[in-house]
Amino acid sequence: CENMALNGIPAAQYRVVTGHLAYDVHEMFDMAAANILAPVIKELLPDLPKVLKKGGIAIFSGILNRDRAEMEQAVQQNGFELLQTVQEKDWIAIVGKLI
Repeated sequence: CENMALNGIPAAQYRVVTGHLAYDVHEMFDMAAANILAPVIKELLPDLPKVLKKGGIAIFSGILNRDRAEMEQAVQQNGFELLQTVQEKDWIAIVGKLI
């Protein structure tokens, strides 16, 4: 929530939900974000379509550049179209759309 406030996004325009995707989240969302290392994202990827609407956007960050090819492939194999990969030093972020 701190990042949203720092970016001037009013609390009424977003909701943060925490929990394990497979067990604790029972709603559908337009957007999801994960800022954790690649192995954790890979573990969660198969469950993401259960909570993300078709056409929904997922942002995966906290990924080391050395894992780029593997993660782009994993994102695509789990039903996402790659929209963008951004690199900053040794880190990347991948943006995908659920198809």
